[in-house]
Amino acid sequence: MKKCKIEYLLYLFIILSPFLDSFSFLFRELFPHAKISPTTIIRPIIPTILFMYVFIKDKKERKYLLCSAFFFLFYGGMHLYFFQKNVSTISYGNVFSEIQYLLNYTYMVYLFYLVFYFYKKGNLPYLKHSLCMMLASYVLLLYIALLTHTSYSTYLEGMGFKGWNLSGNALSTVLVLLCGGLVSFLLSSKKMLFYGLYLLTGIYLVFLIGTRTGLLGFLLVSGFYFLSFFIFTLVKKKKINKKGIFFLFFLILVVGSVFFTVGSSTLERRKHISLEEEGIIDVNTGEKGHTSGDTSLFVYQIENEYFSEDYMRIEQQNAYLKMYHFANQHQLSSNNMRMQQLLYHWFLVKEQKNIGMIFFGNGYLTSYGEMILEMEIPAIFFNFGVFGFILFLGPFLYRFYQSLKKMVQKKAFTLNRLMYLFSILLGFALSFLAGYVFFSVSCVLVMICLFCLLYEEELE
Repeated sequence: MKKCKIEYLLYLFIILSPFLDSFSFLFRELFPHAKISPTTIIRPIIPTILFMYVFIKDKKERKYLLCSAFFFLFYGGMHLYFFQKNVSTISYGNVFSEIQYLLNYTYMVYLFYLVFYFYKKGNLPYLKHSLCMMLASYVLLLYIALLTHTSYSTYLEGMGFKGWNLSGNALSTVLVLLCGGLVSFLLSSKKMLFYGLYLLTGIYLVFLIGTRTGLLGFLLVSGFYFLSFFIFTLVKKKKINKKGIFFLFFLILVVGSVFFTVGSSTLERRKHISLEEEGIIDVNTGEKGHTSGDTSLFVYQIENEYFSEDYMRIEQQNAYLKMYHFANQHQLSSNNMRMQQLLYHWFLVKEQKNIGMIFFGNGYLTSYGEMILEMEIPAIFFNFGVFGFILFLGPFLYRFYQSLKKMVQKKAFTLNRLMYLFSILLGFALSFLAGYVFFSVSCVLVMICLFCLLYEEELE
């Protein structure tokens, strides 16, 4: 198959992502009652064009696509069957909203296939440059929102700045992943413009956005890069990039100065959470709570038989009770909602004792809103089942395993390979701990591009 310029539409798709993110958020803010955002229609246009091109032009791939579509449809039907069995009055979502989640995760898998397909066929030569433009677009939009005083707060309490984006955590993740994948390219270019882009991104993540993902993620990426850079320089006895060393000390100086004079929104947020935690009282004991206020109230109502099974299924009630007693026994933090969600879903699966739900999932939106599992990888495993985990995450995990295996076998350790692998691994870790990776189209797009760049390194 000859190289076709149609694949260059992927560059446009990547570069437009920050603008589509902002437009989608602003549209929903201006028209809160609108059932659908225009970006829901606009965003898939380019992937759909490329998908149809592959389906029509490549007969071999057509068979694979039809076969995979059968598996996704069969799984989706079975998942919705079990979802309907688990829906109760207290459930956060309905069948329509659950279908949206299924479509979103299916879309990310086919997007992974599509980008990787064209990358292998056409070897997109400007993928890094398009990612740089994507990062620059995010930074430009964020600072414009900040300077015009139109930036939205990351948290409801008014802390942090997320620009015109739906989620501060998702924004933090995509910026951290872009920094990890591009840091070697940006800082080895010896261009002050690229240095400035990395510096502005770092300042925003560390001091302004207010999330732990942004603060710790940027520090991890930068620390790992500079450590790896010095090790490779010493081992290979290369000349040290004096501009790079100057930029390192300049970055430390700027970050330190801002930290001690202005502070960090992230630290401000953590202090606020600590103060909030002190005010959460368990209605059952009258003492400091180790779960959320809603959970302790639910436990009181369950133990006093206020809930019918139509309102909250008996398995959910038992899961609440077990999570509550576990949290009190181990004195968990009442504001650690992700741990409470993880425990609740672990106990819920044990209570259900249904092999069908283990394979096809019990439904992502069947629980009360506070207990919707934010940690993506556990959520895909618990709520979408073993088959859902294989279908949705299997391609990503397999590609990561193959890349790591080849690098170890060939002992082909380069700075670029290490940064791509580290960034992808960080993406998996953030998905497990915080979420907002595979469900965010922009985040998963960056992950896919990192896999493609790593694949290019393997071929060299």
